[in-house]
Amino acid sequence: MVKTVAYGMSSVHAIRWLVATGPSLSSMDWETYKDQMRSLFLPTDWEYTARMAVLWLKQGSRPFMDFALELMGKNNLLAGTVSFMNDDFIRDAIEAGMEPDLAQECHWENTNRLSEFRPWLDEVKRLDEQRRQRFEEIAKEFARLNIRGSGAGSSAYAKSTSHQSSNAGAAKGGLSAQQMFVPIPKLLEEERKLLAANGGCFKCRQFFAGHIGPRCPNSTIDGATYKTLTERDVPPHPANYVPRGTSSGRVAAVVEKAPDVEEEVISFDSRIETVAAVLPNAVSAVVDMGSPGYSDDECAPFSCSNLFWSCLLPSTSLDTPLSVKGLIDDGSSVVLIKEELARRLKLPILQASDLFQCQAAFSEDKVSLSLSSFVKIQPVSLDGRFTSRTLRAFISPSLVTDLILGLPFLASNSLLVDHGSNSCIARMDNCTSYDLLHPESVVPSKPPPLWKSHHVRASEVRAAR
Repeated sequence: MVKTVAYGMSSVHAIRWLVATGPSLSSMDWETYKDQMRSLFLPTDWEYTARMAVLWLKQGSRPFMDFALELMGKNNLLAGTVSFMNDDFIRDAIEAGMEPDLAQECHWENTNRLSEFRPWLDEVKRLDEQRRQRFEEIAKEFARLNIRGSGAGSSAYAKSTSHQSSNAGAAKGGLSAQQMFVPIPKLLEEERKLLAANGGCFKCRQFFAGHIGPRCPNSTIDGATYKTLTERDVPPHPANYVPRGTSSGRVAAVVEKAPDVEEEVISFDSRIETVAAVLPNAVSAVVDMGSPGYSDDECAPFSCSNLFWSCLLPSTSLDTPLSVKGLIDDGSSVVLIKEELARRLKLPILQASDLFQCQAAFSEDKVSLSLSSFVKIQPVSLDGRFTSRTLRAFISPSLVTDLILGLPFLASNSLLVDHGSNSCIARMDNCTSYDLLHPESVVPSKPPPLWKSHHVRASEVRAAR
């Protein structure tokens, strides 16, 4: 038993311990082996940490049984110790971490009449499932009555609200139907398209709002006064309005061209590659963080910062190189440069022998791009310590950033990208490493004092005489 478990371990420290143990492992019994492994590899306060994890666990918005099973699983780690909790202590811990509304319902139903742990657990599970089912039915009924602000469903809901308000007013001081807040109805598909086409916000539902849902500064709309959005509600376009999806947008994404895209291109074989880059604040998203399965401790973050490299682009037509920011993208198979930047550099524009075909990733219309013009660039770090090999960059008319440095840049310069530490490491000729994103400041050497250099020159003159 001991040999079977020991030889299956993959930890480097455990393997070293097995090698050091040597022949005594064959004569070691199972209990001794467990005690030694526990003393060698577990922290001294692991029992306290595991016990606190059980006592601090809360149900939150997840189902009751998910919470109870996780708590019992954490308690099983303490088996064989004085901190292990029996059924009575586990029941107290579950009640302490239970959702308050569910705990109140258990009190009303007098679940404490059940002295055995398992029947009590099943009864609480039943109450939690009934409670969740009631919430779902109420939500469905509410959505059905609140389909449209001007429809029959809204009228029925208004009558119901007015009746409930009058009853509540008699008991609690008179809240009228106008004072009752009515949630805004769900967006229709036509309204969503109308807002998207006119720079609208899906939260406040204003056209040309200049912001998106997560950054909306406006208060919530009252559903009682809301009316369905139509074409007549769209105001005239502001003078400074730029439609979403043009060159001034916040999304830069180009992916492999789909086979069903219809376009008129030159009829010869051309390459179809993949270029992809998503800049921050690209789209709005609403996520229910209270739903099961979402945990900041267990899940990866929703987004990470892009890797931008501040560099210089020299040109023979300019007296000084231009300072730009290039997006390092290991998901792009080519190097792209913004058309405006290529014009500023005044570089010779060359034509590739094959077309590079790509398609916008976040566009509802299947817009296909065919790129063939390129320029030769050679990015240099701001401190001049790193100079890239000459790159051929396709000119893109609607690129959201100045420069996208894809795989040709990384491969030709043997760069190592580490997204965990936000670094891009280059191997220098003197066997040292250089981080493009976090360069170390170079401290200039201190020149020798003037009196020492003068003294040396004087001694040399005397020796020459």
